[in-house]
Amino acid sequence: MPLSWARPGKEQNMSFWQVIGKNLLGFDLIIFIVAAFNGVCYYFTRLYTDQLYKKLNLLVFVPSHKHNPEKIARSIREIDEGAIVALRKRSEAFYSIFANVTALPHCGAPHLRA
Repeated sequence: MPLSWARPGKEQNMSFWQVIGKNLLGFDLIIFIVAAFNGVCYYFTRLYTDQLYKKLNLLVFVPSHKHNPEKIARSIREIDEGAIVALRKRSEAFYSIFANVTALPHCGAPHLRA
């Protein structure tokens, strides 16, 4: 007795690579595009947060006499509050997108939540 899945048909004559190609051009392509977009969002989030860190984290060694105190005070005075706020807003925007795209797989499967 032949099983329904064992009957020769159009789909059973497809080769392995044809099936892989068909799947990649379907829903999997959307997943790859979203993953690439998420990678770009992560890159810009990291870029802006690193810039923000470099502006706000000035290394000052108090006991060291190698650093000129006037130069250190000048670098602290040159910190622009507007630039800091703009960098913070950019990094927050990209992080928000990154976090929401990362959470997408969990939104569609409520039965998998603990």
